[in-house]
This record gives sequence, structure tokens and C-alpha cells, in this order.
Amino acid sequence: MKTLLALLLAVGLTACTANTDEHAGETMENMDHDAMDGEVMDHDAMDGQAMDHDAMDSGGAMAESAAAAADAFRAAIVANDSTAAASIILEDALIVEGGGIETREHYLSGHFNGDGAFLSAMTREPLERTVSVAGHAAWITSTSRLQGNFRDRDIDMTSAELLVLKHSDAGWKVAAVHWSSRQN
Repeated sequence: MKTLLALLLAVGLTACTANTDEHAGETMENMDHDAMDGEVMDHDAMDGQAMDHDAMDSGGAMAESAAAAADAFRAAIVANDSTAAASIILEDALIVEGGGIETREHYLSGHFNGDGAFLSAMTREPLERTVSVAGHAAWITSTSRLQGNFRDRDIDMTSAELLVLKHSDAGWKVAAVHWSSRQN
């Protein structure tokens, strides 16, 4: 699993971080991380948008259920429901954010609460979302524009998310997350 996860993460990170050199001064690690915790996307607004059907299983049921798990993960963060989030994240999951890598437990006991507060203060404009499934693995990439005021700071950023999910009898679970952003 770790080899597959590393491969999927590398492929997704390449897609999500294209052109980062031209925006190097605008990345999350150069911002006030406490004020900007978590750029998770609001996938609820993405219902009905086109998905990458060539990469999905026949009929798209696996892709739809993977997207539903991603949506549930986001909803748990916004609702500040760590119990619901923990039920969706694998125990060995990794969260890549703000120039660091966190374990599931570290994320849930730390940045999780700040991410929910941040997202609750933002208006989100979805820009793009792709769901891909291969066997028991899925990866979902999305971008959106986040605007609002958080901790007396006006925010206008474009945010990218890569979720890697693993399917089992218990359904889709988050195996890895990568969030990045740049100022608009």
C-alpha cells in the first residue's frame, strides 16, 4: 500500500503543484499559518460537475462513492467533528500541508480545529474537480477560490487539494491529503 500511496501522491502532487516556481513567494508556508489553517475544498458545491469518466469504473459508482467520502471528510472538518473525520481517515494516513507532513493523530489534535474555523469564514468558488479510480485506489484533485475575512485578515486565494483514498469493505477512507494555496 505504501508504494501505491507514494506513487499516487507523487502523480497527484505533480498535477496539483504545476507552476509552483512562479508562485513560490505566495505559498502557504510563507503566510501566517495560524490564520490560514487548511484549504480544504467545499465539494458540496461540485454536485453535477463533470468527472474524468475515462479513469472511472464502469458506471461511475466507485467514483461517485469516493467523491461522497471526500465530501463527508470536508463536511466533518467544517463542522469541527473530529469523531466523524477520524472515521473517514485511515490510521496511517498522511496530511501534507504548509510545508510539513502530519500523521492522522497529529492533524486531528492540531490543525483540524483551525481548518474548520477558517473554512467556515470563507466563501468558496469551485474551479475544477476530477475524480479518478483504479481498483481499490482513488484520487480526487480540485481547485477553488476562497474569499473572506479570517482573524481580521482579508483572504483571496486559490487553493488546490489532492485526496488519495483506499477502498475496502468499510468503504472509501482517506489515505493521504495534500493542500496548497497561493494568493490571488
